[in-house]
Amino acid sequence: MCFYISAILPRETKIKDIQPIIEKYKMGFSFIDNKSIMGQIKQGELHVRATRNYCDCDSVLGSNSTGTRKKLLMESKKVKKLKQNGWSAEQIDEWLEDKIKKTKQTKGKKWWPELQRKLANEWIQFLNELINSVSKIGLFKHWYEDNLEDETITIRETKRVNLNQDIYDTLLKMDEDIVYEFYRN
Repeated sequence: MCFYISAILPRETKIKDIQPIIEKYKMGFSFIDNKSIMGQIKQGELHVRATRNYCDCDSVLGSNSTGTRKKLLMESKKVKKLKQNGWSAEQIDEWLEDKIKKTKQTKGKKWWPELQRKLANEWIQFLNELINSVSKIGLFKHWYEDNLEDETITIRETKRVNLNQDIYDTLLKMDEDIVYEFYRN
């Protein structure tokens, strides 16, 4: 199906109080009642869909993660055609690895680094502004096979990230099913 980015906020967060920031950065912050996630986060914490986008497959978050690229390629028409043509799982995996390697080599020669920097900086500005109103914000990227409320999800770990440090690479390398909890000292 698709990648979606959600946010986990402290229980005392009042969405109406941060609405101007949400609007300024064109975010969504609509509530998601996913029992699987709610059972793994602290009681009372809020789980919201971070963006307004149809999906977050094209998000800069995790865009340099090999796992993200591989997942997107596995869903491509090309892979479906390779399967129809009788390619084995091993052959497809080799093709995927080669494709990812070639993409890494060619992306830097076009517009991508500039756009990537711009989009990541928008997230950084959003997080830095939001952290003035909340004590922390968790960002979470997951590949959904089901709808957002019914998907069974296992959070692999939580990584704390200090906003006083350069977080550019962290955003680009976000892995699936890990909560990146941003805070400031």
